[in-house]
Order: sequence, then structure tokens, then C-alpha cells
Amino acid sequence: MNELSVANGIREGLTRDLASQNIEALLPKDINIDTFIRAATIAMVQNESLALCDKASVVMALTKCASDGLLPDGREAALVPYSVQKNGKWVKLAEYIPMVDGVLKRARLSGKIKHITGKAVYEFDEFDYFVDELGEHILHKPAWNVRGDLILAYAFATLIDGTLAVEVVDRIEAEKIRSTVKGSDHPKSAWSKWFDRMAIKSALHRLSNRLPNSSEIKHLLDHQPAQSNLANELDVTPQSPKLEKVNSAEPSNLDDILDGEVVAQEQPAAQGSQTAAPENLDDIFNGSAFQTLYDLLSDIRTWDEYEVNRRDITTAFQRKDISEQEFQNLNNKLVDIYKALEQK
Repeated sequence: MNELSVANGIREGLTRDLASQNIEALLPKDINIDTFIRAATIAMVQNESLALCDKASVVMALTKCASDGLLPDGREAALVPYSVQKNGKWVKLAEYIPMVDGVLKRARLSGKIKHITGKAVYEFDEFDYFVDELGEHILHKPAWNVRGDLILAYAFATLIDGTLAVEVVDRIEAEKIRSTVKGSDHPKSAWSKWFDRMAIKSALHRLSNRLPNSSEIKHLLDHQPAQSNLANELDVTPQSPKLEKVNSAEPSNLDDILDGEVVAQEQPAAQGSQTAAPENLDDIFNGSAFQTLYDLLSDIRTWDEYEVNRRDITTAFQRKDISEQEFQNLNNKLVDIYKALEQK
């Protein structure tokens, strides 16, 4: 069987499995199901270990990815295999990890952020950060030849009202943060392989505390794979494409993931929406989070209300306010609502 046949087989299997879960109903309007399946197919072709993972775990990983409104393309999000021991045997499972491009995308889609980016600064770069009575100021001019060692990372965002928020993490702070992460000294860990990018992620994490819709952004940044076997810790570097016909249009360079910048498109305020997405879900949970979310689904009458509730369910699952089974039950209810709205 040639490689193209293998890719087609994976695509057909994913199409069937995801259709049975009605993943299309979970995707935001800017991602169609064909694009999502194509990205997942490329991910599984590029990482053969994913084909050995338990099928249910792959579907669940893709369900979480779809619920967050991200593509599993190695830039917005990644699918990663890891091993767990069950009944004395090692079993491979798939896990979904939001990447920083995906986090920046979610920040952009909040409609409250005009511009957001994160960068690494090296010893021969020109850099200045200061605060005065007019607010925060930042200047970064990279050296284009020899840049030297990394000295710090920063992230900043310009809000729609023009407010600038900046967070800087120097090398010493980044090392301290790394020391708190279990397994970060392993040769295959993200900290070992991409220290500069993890330092940027740390700066973005701090910045998220100061941003509108910070709850969703922070939980995406906090997401870590449930890798219980460090020897099998995932290398998420996209490999050289095996199938040019399949992935020629897809980005495959991890170097672009954290060094790019995202300029927001202003989003029009939803008209006639039942409610705005809460900054903190604690404001709407009075008792059982699952029951509260389930009851809110009964009031959905418009696509705007559908999107608001879909995001709330995803955030509640990320916060562990609801179990995986409750998350699945709520998504099943969302599927029914999606079908009803489509018929209107």
C-alpha cells in the first residue's frame, strides 16, 4: 500500500469516526469540517505513532480541539501520543495540546484585542522597556546577523481602546519557571528543545491575567499533556512532509509558531444574544456546573447564543468543573441544538 493510499485510508476513517460524533456541530463558523479533517489527517500521516493510539482517545482529543475552535495542524494545536499502563500493559493514547498560535487566535477572536504578539530577545538585540505617566512602552530591534544568547522574552497586547499591556520574563525568571515543571530537564521536553519559545509562553501566561476573556486564554496556556511515561514524551516538531500532494498547503515549520504575530480583526458585537460570555464561570455556577450548563442549553434560540454556550462548556471542562462524561453529554445536547438551528 503506497503512502497516498495510507493517507486516504486515514482520512476516510476520520471522516466516519468524526461524523458519528457530529464534530461539525462543535466547530466555530470559521472552520469547516473538511479543513479540520484534512489537518487531522496530515497530523496522523506525519506522526505514525498516532495511528497506534486508542481510537476513542484520538476522537476525544479531536473533540476537545474542535470545541476550542482550533485546527490540529501543529500550529494552532497538536495531537500527541503518550503511553499509560493499564492492567499491566502499556497503552498508547492521543492527547490534544493547544499551541501558542492557537492561544493567540482565541485572544484575537475575543474582539477586544487589537494586536498581540510574543518575542524572544537576544544579547545583541536592541531592547528597552519602561513605564512612565503615559503608560507602558516597549522597543525591540532584533540584530539580524549574530544575535548572541537569549536574555529575555516578552509579550504585549494592544486592546481595542488603545491600552498597551506588556509582560517581560528575563532568563533567570524563565529558568525558575522551568524548575517548577516536572520533567522539563528531559532531553525531549519542550523546555529542553525550545527554551526561547517556552520563555515566550511564560510571558504570554502572565499577560493573559491582564487581558479581557483571560479565563479562556489562561486555560489554553495551562493545558499540559497527561504524559505518565516521560520516556515517550512527545516531540511535536512537524516532520518533513511525506505526502506533498496531501500537505503542500499546510504550514509545517514550528519556528513560525511563537515568533509570528497576530493582528486582530475587530468583531462586531452580537445582536440579540442571550448573554455575553462571562469572564469567570463562577459567576454563573450556583451548585452543579453540569446542571447549570445543561439548563442554559434549553434557552438557546440563536446562533449567537449557541456560540456563547459552546465556549462556556469548553471552559468549564478545561477548569475541571465538569467531568469528561458530562462534557460529552453536553456536547451531544449541543449537536441536537445545532441540527435544530440549521432547520430554521
